Amino acid sequence: MAAARAKGLEVYGAETFYEGIRVEDSELARSWGCDQNVIREIKAGHIDFPDHYFDLVVHNQVFEHVENLDQAASEIQRILKPGGRMIGIFPTRGVLREPHLGLPCVHWFSPGPIRTWWAKFTRGLGFGFDFWGEGDAWFKPAFAFLDERVFYRSRAQIASILNPLFDVKYIEPEWLGFRVPKYKWMLSLPGAYAAARAFSRVMAGPVVEAKSRKAVAVKSGDAVEALTAKVR
Repeated sequence: MAAARAKGLEVYGAETFYEGIRVEDSELARSWGCDQNVIREIKAGHIDFPDHYFDLVVHNQVFEHVENLDQAASEIQRILKPGGRMIGIFPTRGVLREPHLGLPCVHWFSPGPIRTWWAKFTRGLGFGFDFWGEGDAWFKPAFAFLDERVFYRSRAQIASILNPLFDVKYIEPEWLGFRVPKYKWMLSLPGAYAAARAFSRVMAGPVVEAKSRKAVAVKSGDAVEALTAKVR
């Protein structure tokens, strides 16, 4: 937000701050000049902006942390202008590596001894992020975060939530071309688009460009003027 606003863009953020658990994030945002008006707190699932306010909403690695995704999608559509767009990047249950713990496939298991064994086995092979701790102390905070703060869904489940509200387009190849521009030329090769889409979905998740289905509100006076102009 700070970098974009420094370039003169009118941008805002919305954050739960993990319901008070990560207050240091709020303090850090303030240190960058983003006060409570620039990055507003999400309370009870409500995004603190008026209806039809934004041309674009962007979220990166957020949807998997939202328990009530139906409400979140409706709120995003509410604050978008008619025809406004949402760009979303998020992992689904289908990704190979769980991106918060850094362990392969651990999110495919339900809590229990099998998951614990798999996590310890893959951790022993050198996988996993060290910031969760060392030794056996690693698993308690890592599993607590995974179980309490991450809500994986299939791509089909997410589509069933987004499709009634948005015209959804999947743009994984374009996203990869943007992220790694020196390899963008490879997208012109036969089959490259399909390969790039499949690679993104198993390594990072889908990337969507969603256009709001919200109808454009037309005042009665404007409708009369438009009709008159057409008749003329």
